[in-house]
Amino acid sequence: MTNDAKVLFNTEYVTIESMAKFLDIEISLLRRQHKSPAQANVIIRADGSVPTGQVQKLIKLCQEKQFERFALRAKQAEKK
Repeated sequence: MTNDAKVLFNTEYVTIESMAKFLDIEISLLRRQHKSPAQANVIIRADGSVPTGQVQKLIKLCQEKQFERFALRAKQAEKK
């Protein structure tokens, strides 16, 4: 997630709201492999300046789609 709360998904920058359609595609792919969203690992990498509420909004959307496993990563600029 970029500092302006855009999500880089594959090669596209999208809003949190538009992630729903991409999550639906991922769910479809998982089901073809006889897996559920609950079995997938969702890794969220966010710029350190992204407000926590935006990250929580993305997690909530994923949870609504039945994803349960999350790993969070934050990145901040190195101090010189």
